[in-house]
Amino acid sequence: MHYLRQCSLKKEWDKYITKPDKVQLLERYATIVADWLQPEKHVFYSCVKASLDGMALEVLHCLRENHPDHSIFSTSAETFFYWKNNNIDDNYWDVAEGTQIMDTLQEYIFGKLKFRQSELEDWTDNLEYMCIDYVLKTKYGDSLILNIIYHSVARRLGLRCDVIHLVSTPFCIFWKPKYATQNLENIRCLTLSYEIEKFPDCLVNEVSHFTELYSEGSPLGDFLITANNETCYEIIRILEDWMFRRRLDPFWKNPYVCGIGVRKLNLRFKKGAMVIPRSEDVKFAIDAITLATPKWIDNSEIGRYFNKFEDTHYVPNKMLARLYPQDADITAAITAISEN
Repeated sequence: MHYLRQCSLKKEWDKYITKPDKVQLLERYATIVADWLQPEKHVFYSCVKASLDGMALEVLHCLRENHPDHSIFSTSAETFFYWKNNNIDDNYWDVAEGTQIMDTLQEYIFGKLKFRQSELEDWTDNLEYMCIDYVLKTKYGDSLILNIIYHSVARRLGLRCDVIHLVSTPFCIFWKPKYATQNLENIRCLTLSYEIEKFPDCLVNEVSHFTELYSEGSPLGDFLITANNETCYEIIRILEDWMFRRRLDPFWKNPYVCGIGVRKLNLRFKKGAMVIPRSEDVKFAIDAITLATPKWIDNSEIGRYFNKFEDTHYVPNKMLARLYPQDADITAAITAISEN
């Protein structure tokens, strides 16, 4: 079942990535990653989308209290629906109204809800920090997921906020009133500090760093005009790397698997079991190991790697057999010896 689910999610990813840029939403990719990272549960995009919709609605309530005349309150339901389901190329508001939404959004997410970046930047310590459903629930997680949440809520309010990565800094939220110009006035480039809990001090202003990298005279106009698509592709590549290259390989945390299709020379096999000697002086009492009658171990983890038990050994599932085809010959040889 685990293998079939992985195949299904891989097909879902491959199908989604072929869709037009307009409808390739970062929160959808993050949901697929969260579903893959948590094989013990199902992460439904409808639930993630409902959480983001609810956050956008709460921001609107806060905005109405402080700016009841804001033109967003005369926006049609069709426009809100479009923002929710499509990437947008620019802001739908002038400088003043866009700033009002940004201020309200920042205060709601980081002030009222207290979303914070996890201190554990090393993803091996807690994979849940990389899962958008977990971060939405706990308000705590990886900086990339936090920025995807912010970006997704902002888009639902007619704001284009790009998730960017500056040299030697974490992921940042970048916003400017109009993207089709090189004007840097009123821009925002913010990242989170996990060392400070209180809003607004938890937000680190990276504008000076941004302007140093993209000063007047540099191809800033091209960068800003295309940042939405280019940044989206970069983030998608990072999420894909988590899934298919490192983080979501089902064997990445297994210390007994030494690579794809290659085993270390000091591995020893006994009836399908893998044993790693710690030193040359270690001796194994094979008779003691085989004293008990071999039988199926009733544990859910067994099913991740093996298909069935055949009297003396486990038969690997299709995924394991494909990765280690040479094991079939080794198992057959050992079984033949034990039978004789």
